[in-house]
Amino acid sequence: MNGPAARIRPRATLRWAARCAFALATCALGQAIAADLSAGPSYPYFRQIANSASREQARLLLAAGMVDGRESKTSIALRRAKDDADYGVSLETLAKALDLEISTTDAGALAIETPLGRATFSAAETTSDRGARFVDLPLAAARLGCRLRFDEGEFALVIDTPWRDLATAPARQAKPLPIDVHAPKASLSRWRSEVVSQSNGNDISTSAVTDLGGALGPGYWQAQVLDGIDSRPRINELVWVLDKGPARWLFGQQRVAINPLLPGFDLSGAQMAYTNSPEYLYSQAPLSGQLVPYAANPLTVLRGEGPPGGIAELQLDGQMLMRQTIGLDGRYEFRNVPASPVNAIRLEVAIFEFRDIDVPTRVDRVYSQASNLQLPEGTWVSFAGAGLNGRRLDSSDAARGSAGFYQFRYGVNSSLSVDAVVQGVDGRRYGSLGAAASLGPLGAWAAYAARNSAGAGAWNILGDGGRNGWFWHAYAQHLDAVFIEGQDTADLDASAATESTFAEIGRAIGSSARISVVHGTLSDAANGDLEYTKLAADWRPIKSLSLSARPDYRGEYSYSASWYPAARAHVSLTRYKDRSETAAEYDLNPAYRILATHLHQQDVGDRGGLFLKRQPFGVRRANWTLGALSANDSLGYYFEGGMELRPGLSARLNVLKDPLIQGSSTASPTVTLNVVADFAVTGSGLARGGYNVALQQVGGISGALAGDLPSGLGRETLAHVGVSVNGQLRTETDGSGRFYLGDLKPGVYRIGLEPDNLPIELSASGAARNVEVRSGANTRVDFGLELRLGCAGRVEGHGDPAALRIAIIGSNGELVTQVRPSTSGFYRADGLAPGSYRIELRTADTGTTLATLPLALTDRFVFGQDFRKGAPAGAAPAKQPDL
Repeated sequence: MNGPAARIRPRATLRWAARCAFALATCALGQAIAADLSAGPSYPYFRQIANSASREQARLLLAAGMVDGRESKTSIALRRAKDDADYGVSLETLAKALDLEISTTDAGALAIETPLGRATFSAAETTSDRGARFVDLPLAAARLGCRLRFDEGEFALVIDTPWRDLATAPARQAKPLPIDVHAPKASLSRWRSEVVSQSNGNDISTSAVTDLGGALGPGYWQAQVLDGIDSRPRINELVWVLDKGPARWLFGQQRVAINPLLPGFDLSGAQMAYTNSPEYLYSQAPLSGQLVPYAANPLTVLRGEGPPGGIAELQLDGQMLMRQTIGLDGRYEFRNVPASPVNAIRLEVAIFEFRDIDVPTRVDRVYSQASNLQLPEGTWVSFAGAGLNGRRLDSSDAARGSAGFYQFRYGVNSSLSVDAVVQGVDGRRYGSLGAAASLGPLGAWAAYAARNSAGAGAWNILGDGGRNGWFWHAYAQHLDAVFIEGQDTADLDASAATESTFAEIGRAIGSSARISVVHGTLSDAANGDLEYTKLAADWRPIKSLSLSARPDYRGEYSYSASWYPAARAHVSLTRYKDRSETAAEYDLNPAYRILATHLHQQDVGDRGGLFLKRQPFGVRRANWTLGALSANDSLGYYFEGGMELRPGLSARLNVLKDPLIQGSSTASPTVTLNVVADFAVTGSGLARGGYNVALQQVGGISGALAGDLPSGLGRETLAHVGVSVNGQLRTETDGSGRFYLGDLKPGVYRIGLEPDNLPIELSASGAARNVEVRSGANTRVDFGLELRLGCAGRVEGHGDPAALRIAIIGSNGELVTQVRPSTSGFYRADGLAPGSYRIELRTADTGTTLATLPLALTDRFVFGQDFRKGAPAGAAPAKQPDL
């Protein structure tokens, strides 16, 4: 919402409240659930409450949903009573996770519409409990034709559906919708640029990354361009993708990483995939931006969340590899991570708050999860590529030779998947075999072995799981000398063998504590030989206090403590490597906060700081932090400010003179400017976008409210007008009257307006339109605005208002509209174009005219058009109510 004129929309508030309630429930598997039917009878949203202590009451659990090998965004409610042989499943949450419609029949049965037909569950077959209706898992599986299995190790309901292969078939509909607005066949639809410029005295450095995407012919294209400000622009990626049912083609230049053990490489050429489950495999492209992603590969794209405006720093061996400002949506993304498989266990992402210029608030370890490597039963994919090695469109890339690969993956059953890869890069050849398995209570495990043409080998094993409060992660990897020789290994000596292990096993103690044992070893040329076994713990003894201690990849402890002594006060203590920081914060009001910090850095010294932060509500408001620093008898300062300049364009400025590092009073401050433009490129202008690296079959619809506005009305009055898709409200117009609907699958959608928030003088012309969506394209559909005015008044002294009518007669003498007065005699006529009219007071039965008034409409709604018997018409208007 933008500005003080932002409207509170009850419908959006209800949706937000229901989602928050559901999110609370999913955070605690040991808690029970109860239904909140205010969100509608077809799907209960759950809020967190305690289970009854009575042994007679069944226990309700929330489990993750793994649908055809992919985790659903919807958790599934399960029920088990004391004497039940199996779990029961909530049909409402199951239908939601499967994206199927559920309804209640006249007989009280529940009906679920599947792509194969209707599945019906009678009232006698269901058990109602706390707002949901449950059926036994075997019955649900038999009736729906699915395989349903509760995996306690993963705490997930594993679902294999028989209709996943029908996803490429045409949608069932009685009659195709006619297309009113066609999608473009060639377009630039998405644009994201980020520019970072830093000055430190005479040293100025600037970098830029630009991502572009759009439609072209029967497919879609995507590009990434680096630099272009201080140096010549370099094309890092340029691809064109064509989807043809089970087949998928890619032509162009892209970095390829098809296996968690083999080194990645840049390929300029062609790639092709063929599978019997395109909807499942190809829809996972958002995980990596690859044609057929390998879900567990952590070294191509890394995503996460952090504080808006903070810093995400990708580190290898504690040294920064890449750094970026966290977006206003709280997300960060590192693309084309410059590391090889040998680096995986030592990669970490440090998250810094806006004011933490030295000590991160947390450090996330990067490692694979074995459960991500599995395919649904019967799913297979054949994936191949060939061409030239390197980025041949980038003149600075010195790579040479050819490159190619072939991969085959197969889901043997719901618990076992196998994998085989051959790969060649500039004369170096690799082969790999692997398997991923779900071992029930032992969790999910995967193992891979590889060998290259020089005879060097490599292997890795990874596993994870949890059961009854226990959890574990394990990772072990060995690479012979020269296994990855010639690849980008982030400055490691590839001629030496490397070996690393990481294992953690622990237990959650209720919802307030976790304790674990962490064991790690590392042997390589950069770090020598390391081995450690240490405890890790997270503890929240009271609601306002949390404590944490964990070793990093080298076994060195990082500590953090956070305490809220009052609702508006916060105290924290953090230690990371050789730095420790203490901070105390206090919220003066919802918009302003004060902060005091003390930093100690070993062998460097101490620094104190006092900050004032302004964080107003809304992305279009300016937020800033101003601070004073003191260290080593020197003073410094800190300033950071940012805002969204317009929808899709944001800027952030950081100025730091650190007396701990820049001790001299004449030293120049470090100034950093970060500008991010993220737009959906539309025919009606630039709208706020949301660029995604994903190679996925989606497009968008964009448009604007067009037309001249009457004097006194600015474009900002066109904000918050609802836009519906197939009759359901999906988005709202921004402060300029533009809208964008993204992530729509190819097809035809009916787009309309919900004009409740339009100014009273305006009306949207035209009915809803049938709009075509194509992959990669933004289809433009504008709604013209017309000036529509009206009049209002009151009838007094002419008898019963129910026996009267108000007629509006146009200048040509024809009836334009007729309205009925209220029981109090008030009337209102809307939707009139500017012009001259005559208002007639008539009898309802005979249409006899009792009185008339002239009416002239220019650019305003006219009130006070009263019919009062015994007084001149229109004189002494009565007080008008809100109509």
